[in-house]
Parts: sequence; C-alpha cells; structure tokens
Amino acid sequence: ADIEKADTFVYLNENMETWVPKVEKSINTKNTKIIKASQGMVLLPGIEEEDHDHGGEEHHHEYDPHIWLNPQNAIGMVKNIEEELCNIDPQNKEYYQQNAENYIKQLTNLDNEIETTIKESKKNKIAFGGTFAYAYFIQRYNLQYVSAYDSCGENSEPSVTKVKEVIDYMKENNINVIFYQELSAGKIADTISKETGATKLVFHTIHNASQEEINNGETYISLMQKNLQNLKQALS
Repeated sequence: ADIEKADTFVYLNENMETWVPKVEKSINTKNTKIIKASQGMVLLPGIEEEDHDHGGEEHHHEYDPHIWLNPQNAIGMVKNIEEELCNIDPQNKEYYQQNAENYIKQLTNLDNEIETTIKESKKNKIAFGGTFAYAYFIQRYNLQYVSAYDSCGENSEPSVTKVKEVIDYMKENNINVIFYQELSAGKIADTISKETGATKLVFHTIHNASQEEINNGETYISLMQKNLQNLKQALS
C-alpha cells in the first residue's frame, strides 16, 4: 500500500526482492515510477540459499543479488537512480546530479583504497567461516579465498570435511584471520579459530544492520571501511 502511494519506488533487482514483479503488476506505474537500481549490470550465477524476507524458506537465486559489495557496482546503482530521478523530477535535476557526484567521489575513493591495500599486501588469500555473500568483492579485487559455506543461507551447516578443508587451507597458507557475517553466531568460525589460532573478525555483507549500527548512523561507506580495516589485518 505504501509503494502504491509513493511517487517513486527504488529496488535492487528481482533476484534480491523476489516479490517485486508481483507488486509491479498490481500498482499503477503511471503514478508510481519504478527504478531498478542494478539495471544494465551483469550478475554472477546464484545458488540455493535462505530466503531472508519470507520466514527462512529455501528458494533459488538464479543470479547472486549481492552486487553492492563491489563498490564499482554501487557507483553504477547511484548513476541509475540519479538518471531516473532526473527524468521523473527534472525541476530538481541539478540537486540530484550534485548529490550523485559527491557520493560517487566517496565510492571511488573507497574502491581505490581497497584496491591499493590489496595490491600492496604480501598476501592475497582470505578465509570465510560464515555464510558467503562475497563473490562480487572477491571478483573485483582478484582475491583468493576458501569458504566453509557456498551461499548466504545458514540453513545447512557445512560438512566436517568442508570445515577441515578450510582449516588445512589456512594452515598451508598461513592465514591468521577467519571472517564471519554480521549478526551471526559464528559457530563454524569459532571451531575454525580454535583449530587454527586465527582471529575471528566480522566481514559485513551490508545485507543487514544491528539496531546499534543504525543508531550510530553507520552507512555503506563506514561499514565497508570496517571491512577494509579487518581485511588489512587478514592480509598482514
């Protein structure tokens, strides 16, 4: 009902908000303009994972929707939103353009800082002991990784064999940090940490935020900066 009352509705893509196509059919798109933020972007193949929005049911993502973990994709999303807002509300075109330009500068600086950090590090291998939604980040910065999980869902625990693979990989490559997802118990990361002596650190998917983070005014930039600081430790 709120969407139908809105002038503009922005969503990521139908692989993340799987319910959007149904809503789109039921609202008057003459009154409510719809912006797909990831329009024109190439998505990576997806996998079976937990449905975060619909009570933990299993569903299939034909494509991986977590495109924002590549800051260059975040820039593309800003450009898509800016372009559509300028079309919808041309009177305020300069306002949208200026805001987009300012934010793109921040995103570009973030992207450059991450890229420089990784290029200047002696290591390029990292390990994930929690659910995995980081394919776009890994691809953007050409990192090598090992993960206990294949997907973002925590419904199926990894096998003992898979966990042992991660432990062995970390020992062979002298990896001293095991990452896990925000708002997660990190049980598998705990097990791996005990076996390897590695430090447990959060790597934010920026898929969810705690109430404390919301109250503190955390943003995409600030959470990605936290990821960068933890990444520096992992690659040191």
